[in-house]
Amino acid sequence: MTATKKPKKRAKKAVLLPATGTKSDMPHVGRAVQGCRCPQCHTHRLEERRDERDRRQIEAAENDPMTGAVQFGANATDEFRNSLNGGQQ
Repeated sequence: MTATKKPKKRAKKAVLLPATGTKSDMPHVGRAVQGCRCPQCHTHRLEERRDERDRRQIEAAENDPMTGAVQFGANATDEFRNSLNGGQQ
């Protein structure tokens, strides 16, 4: 009895140069065209990646408390602490 090998499923490849924006935006001027390597499309893809990164950072920091407290290291001098705290302890 021989075992039959199951064929491996191939992972879906990501599009190398994806399109950005909506169809109503002008190609090359308002959005990147899929597969195009021109400088305008490169810039649109770069900006799209930056926007996505910013959205993720904003979403991650949405519920972080903003206390305004300053934390000092163990080697900070009293003079330095007082200058940043405005003389408060």
